[in-house]
Formats: sequence, C-alpha cells, structure tokens
Amino acid sequence: RPIHTRRFLRQFEGVGLRDNTRLDQRIDGITGATISSKAMEKMALLALRLDALCRDGGRRGASDRK
Repeated sequence: RPIHTRRFLRQFEGVGLRDNTRLDQRIDGITGATISSKAMEKMALLALRLDALCRDGGRRGASDRK
C-alpha cells in the first residue's frame, strides 16, 4: 500500500510531540516502503517541531533545540 493512501495518512491525525523530541504516537510503516514511511514520520516530526518553535516565538535558547 502506498504511503499516500488515506489509511496510512490518517494515523498522523492528532499526533503531537513528546518532550519536543519524538512523536507521541506510534506510526506504522508499510512493508516494502520503509524509507518512504520513515521519511513521512520525520517530516511530521519536523513540522510539529517548527510549529512549536513558531508558537514559542523563538524564545528558546539554542541549547534547547535538538
């Protein structure tokens, strides 16, 4: 099943950050599409981190960012 199917993408709905370093829910990959699945997971994490940074107004110090 491709990563663009609704079934795969739906699992990202409502996902948040845990300790600003990891997604707070487990994301299931797709057999034979490990690289694509991992890339989607990393993009979700990046988007949530950037959103948190923007909401914070960039007030965190560089040492707080990972």
